Amino acid sequence: WYVGITKYTAQFRFRMHAKRWGAKWTKLHPPLEIVLDEEFTSYAEASRRESELTQEYIIRYGFRHCRGADSVCCTLLPVAYARILAAHHRPTDD
Repeated sequence: WYVGITKYTAQFRFRMHAKRWGAKWTKLHPPLEIVLDEEFTSYAEASRRESELTQEYIIRYGFRHCRGADSVCCTLLPVAYARILAAHHRPTDD
């Protein structure tokens, strides 16, 4: 799962990632579909939502399967982060 912010349309950014332009994650994991497209009036609002969604996806799908909001791990409460690490730790992933 990849959560990102763009000043372009979601479809345009999707095509850029599909061509392997942009984020390192999407170069390694090309996008399959857009599952959510939201518009905001400010970058601050969009950034808050990006962090919120990324944190939600990390909890739901595991941190090894999600990227977005560079600071999201810093905003997780230490107890929540420890719970996520414990729930998704697989020794063979290291």
